[in-house]
Amino acid sequence: MIVVDTPSGAIEGRTFECHHEFLGIRYAQPPVGALRFRPPVPARRWTGTYDATTFGARCVQPPSMLAPPGEAQSEDCLYLNVFAPIDRSSPVPVMVWIHGGSFVTGSGSIAWYHGARLARRGVVVVTMNYRLGALGFLDLAGIGGDEWAGSVNLGLQDQALAFRWVRDHISAFGGDPDRVTVFGESAGAMSTSAHLARPGSAGLFRRAIAQSGAAGHVQSAESAQRVARRALELLGTRLCELTDLPVEAFAGLPALLDAEDSDRDLPLPFRPTVDGVDLPIAPIDALGSGAARTVDLLAGTTLDEMNLFRLLAVLGGAPADLDDERLLRRIGYKLAARRSGSPGTGVEPADVAALYREVVGPAASNADVWSAITSDLTFRIPALEMLDAHVAGGGRAWSYLFAHPSTAFGGALGAAHAVEIPFVFDNVHLPGADMLLGDITPERSVFSGDVSDRWATFASADDPAISLTVPGTTEAWPQYRAAERAQVVLDLRSGVVERHWDDCRTMWSTMTA
Repeated sequence: MIVVDTPSGAIEGRTFECHHEFLGIRYAQPPVGALRFRPPVPARRWTGTYDATTFGARCVQPPSMLAPPGEAQSEDCLYLNVFAPIDRSSPVPVMVWIHGGSFVTGSGSIAWYHGARLARRGVVVVTMNYRLGALGFLDLAGIGGDEWAGSVNLGLQDQALAFRWVRDHISAFGGDPDRVTVFGESAGAMSTSAHLARPGSAGLFRRAIAQSGAAGHVQSAESAQRVARRALELLGTRLCELTDLPVEAFAGLPALLDAEDSDRDLPLPFRPTVDGVDLPIAPIDALGSGAARTVDLLAGTTLDEMNLFRLLAVLGGAPADLDDERLLRRIGYKLAARRSGSPGTGVEPADVAALYREVVGPAASNADVWSAITSDLTFRIPALEMLDAHVAGGGRAWSYLFAHPSTAFGGALGAAHAVEIPFVFDNVHLPGADMLLGDITPERSVFSGDVSDRWATFASADDPAISLTVPGTTEAWPQYRAAERAQVVLDLRSGVVERHWDDCRTMWSTMTA
């Protein structure tokens, strides 16, 4: 056991061979009762010694792969976890992880996110819980007036309060509050990207890593208000009665809202809102204006992002493939959405299908083509647009494309959404990781260590431009610039590509509203 003294009081954790572990540390007062749907309030200082040997409850959420049965969940969920290396002679860099889960599921205690092996690389790792779904992203300020001012983007506000906790407390765990990197995947990367542009998060971190999520994954105030009004209808309640509802009433809301718009590829009824206050302008525009020019950014995607959602749909009973008519109709919807408010370009659904069939190969099924299209539109193009904006605003950036495929499910996943996470944390040997990744060979173990090393190096280096190298080589990881759009392809044989699939990106970009 180990006890550290912090500004909030003494905290007792556990000591292992190479790291200290502090779990379930309260960083905010319980957001219940009068604090439901209100900005988070810092935790009070305590007397005695805080027991930090078990994880805190995750936010109440619907069942999912990220919410295994039997784990505690509660509205009182604002806890974080600290993994600190034992062998250190001076303060070390800090990496703060924001979990994904479409803003409605997940927690910082998921096994893949265990920070011990990453911490052994000389960083303090912090993982957190934040409010999800309606509790974290229902925009009541837009429909409730002054009484509900400040109730927008509560999940982002929770995350920012955790950043401030790190600033004020992390030195007690051996971390350097001036060398903080925020990183996250999917909704966690979308959150990370929003914090780059959010005035209330300025100065709380010096670097950011966005894995499969970007600054464009936000909604307008008008969209958020529509969601809020519909949520109230589905709950069968009035605005003034929200604070009295059982918390379980909110868990099923995402599924109900998703069901009303089932044709979307990645439904996100709850996500950050550009409200004019918490997020004054669209994050992509803020980045282009230099809002985060002092923050170094590493951002990228996996090669086959949408294969995960495709497989889940098939396992849920959806057809494994699309006929030609359905494929072209779906492409037509995407073309219409991209052309909204702008003149057409003459591109037809058949042209899009033909271009992507060239990319993925002539033997590809219609489902393969659709997965490639939606991987581009949902993840890859938003990531490149964010990188372009950040560099245009004077910031430095690096990019990757994770192309190492899973061998699970007969190879159906490929390099799907979330496949990179166990490699980033070097947790490929944890129980259950094989369900996502397949068998772990010695070569894959080495690759996992290389990827984790690069993430830690990005967070730790005095200058990533000097220290960051392509895994498995001594070759410098090139900075991202719009002229080349260089990305490091992460696979067993990593390398650098420029303007990857640029014909596809150019085609869609010409149709942006």
